[in-house]
Amino acid sequence: MLLSDIDFDKLEKCEWKLAWGEGDPTLERFFFRHGGMIYKLWGKRYNVKDYIAVNGEYVRHNYRDAASGIAAIDLGFVDSQTCPALIDLIWDTEEVCRGYVMTEGMSLNSVSEITEDFFDLICSRSLSTGFLSTDFAPKNIIRVEQGLSLIDLDTVVTRLDSLDLEFETSKGSLRAHVVPEYKRFIHDTRFRQLYHLLSK
Repeated sequence: MLLSDIDFDKLEKCEWKLAWGEGDPTLERFFFRHGGMIYKLWGKRYNVKDYIAVNGEYVRHNYRDAASGIAAIDLGFVDSQTCPALIDLIWDTEEVCRGYVMTEGMSLNSVSEITEDFFDLICSRSLSTGFLSTDFAPKNIIRVEQGLSLIDLDTVVTRLDSLDLEFETSKGSLRAHVVPEYKRFIHDTRFRQLYHLLSK
């Protein structure tokens, strides 16, 4: 979908905080709603979506597929299984990804609402891609007709094999709001990786 194709006169601008985040011009994030869909838009300079965390540093991801537009999608962490609510990405005429459109869905309120199947899916996706979600928490998950869906696609993902625990505790996948079982999964997986390396 092209940014120029969106009829903004038909969209309701959301000035309040949504599950997708808070509309904030200083962060170049804007939210609109129409017909059961949420439009999340970024300004041209918004580049959080382009970064991954490696060894406690933010590193710009070099897209293998320029059409992906978001690091988490390009890396395979976000797809139709982990994010069935995703309808389309929004592009400008310079072929820069400027946001996305999602089915609105119902926000989750607690960890207990995350199904075992969805939790297992996120863990298996973390292992298969080698990247972790730094925002796997109820506030970043919605329920849609197809099941549960991640929503905050511009979340920075972290390389699993190069965790900096201090960094991850303060800014990444081990922060307080992240699902406790996922944090345990991260610690256990990293321990097994290190044990395997040391036992060679």
